[in-house]
Amino acid sequence: VNFSVSEIKEMGLSFPNIWTPQGSESKPLFGYSAMLARGFQTFGKSTGLLASFSLGNSFKNVQKVDNAYRDADVLYEYDVAASRATVLGGLNTNLTTKLSERSKIKLDLLYTRSSEDQARVAEGMNNDRGEILRTTTLTYVERGLLSTVLQGDHGLGFLNSRLQWNAGYSEASRSEPDRRSSVYQNDDGILKLGGGSTHPLIRIYGDSKDYIRSYKADWTIPMRSDEEKPSRVKTGVAYRSKDRGSEYRRFGFTNRHKPRGTRLDLSLAPEEQVSSDNIEDGVYRVEELTLDNDAYTADQNLVATYAMLEFPLGKQISVVAGARFESSEQVVEATAPNCPVCPREFVTQKDENILPSLNLTITPHKNMNLRMAYSKTLNRPELRELSPFTIYNFETNWSETGNVELETARISNYDFRWELYPHPNEFVALGLFYKDFQNPIQKFVSANTGGYALAPLNGNTGYLYGWEGEIRLSLASVWQALA
Repeated sequence: VNFSVSEIKEMGLSFPNIWTPQGSESKPLFGYSAMLARGFQTFGKSTGLLASFSLGNSFKNVQKVDNAYRDADVLYEYDVAASRATVLGGLNTNLTTKLSERSKIKLDLLYTRSSEDQARVAEGMNNDRGEILRTTTLTYVERGLLSTVLQGDHGLGFLNSRLQWNAGYSEASRSEPDRRSSVYQNDDGILKLGGGSTHPLIRIYGDSKDYIRSYKADWTIPMRSDEEKPSRVKTGVAYRSKDRGSEYRRFGFTNRHKPRGTRLDLSLAPEEQVSSDNIEDGVYRVEELTLDNDAYTADQNLVATYAMLEFPLGKQISVVAGARFESSEQVVEATAPNCPVCPREFVTQKDENILPSLNLTITPHKNMNLRMAYSKTLNRPELRELSPFTIYNFETNWSETGNVELETARISNYDFRWELYPHPNEFVALGLFYKDFQNPIQKFVSANTGGYALAPLNGNTGYLYGWEGEIRLSLASVWQALA
């Protein structure tokens, strides 16, 4: 879109002229919480309500050293001072109605809202540019989460089976209304606005939202009534859809078009340099820097069916075997905001997988269990990771971008666990695990124009193994052992 000179000046004057962090005393910390619990009758049915509310704030000041290395070479060495103010509020509600002795429905609702205001100043040697740089960043981010789940649990007369189901809806939002950053570079001992960039003053506006819908139903049929060694068949279906929308716009102030003969003191604070007079006189002008992939929409649909069989093999062995079939489709569409003629980029990833699992429990003694398990799982790329969208992370000084060629990682899991129960409410456990990865998703840093970029990539193979131990003993047993 072509704008006139007067329109561009009007746009530049419309931005709040606040760039530099200012010190101030923090407000007192506060925290409020409330809880309500009660039971009542709804259409003659017993109903229970549990609700809680909380609201609080916090402040955090950090001074640290932020260094980056490439092999043995130092990329930069920054002294960082950051201050963060956070406000967090939330509401959690649970409503349960007992329809009969074997049937009930339950509604869970969770809502949280947070805001985070941060100022950050980093100064130090940047060896890539061979100069001392000082960068300042002001950010304000709002986040919201709404999650609702309606679920039911019903005992059926048919085969004495049980039906369990749930339906869920959730929203997640992130709004960054005005990120402001400036770069100053050392020039003969004086820090001056520039830093080797034609747009040393940047403002970014961004919004992203996620909508998730999920449905699930399980049907369990008991094969025998032995509570210690149950035998049952369980089958079910599940569906999950996720829609995501994200849009960012970037603006930069530049003085490369300033009138001839204009003298400008680049050591002044940004507020003095992009003053209303300098914008009116054409010394500074605002330019849109929005990228072609700064807006994208994405969705994912997942359909799954599964079955499980639990049965004993004799008196000392129990087996749980099952399999899950998943069909997934992920689609990402990226386009340039306010540019209907710009090309669109589509990314589609489809896969179908059968995921088996096997669990074996051996009880050589009434107080001892040996558990062994094998399963196959997946690690699909996040919609954000599949998008070509790029954003600069001022915490790491890297640009973070997605990868449209990412593939799903496949994982084989092996687990072993030994458990000993010397007394009631006491146990000793030792676990071992091993995971074998195919096409693991990993984050890599690579050099690009003007800095470094962090992007997810698929590796060839990988593995992870380890162990864990757990002991829970009562003080009475310890005291008796020491007496």
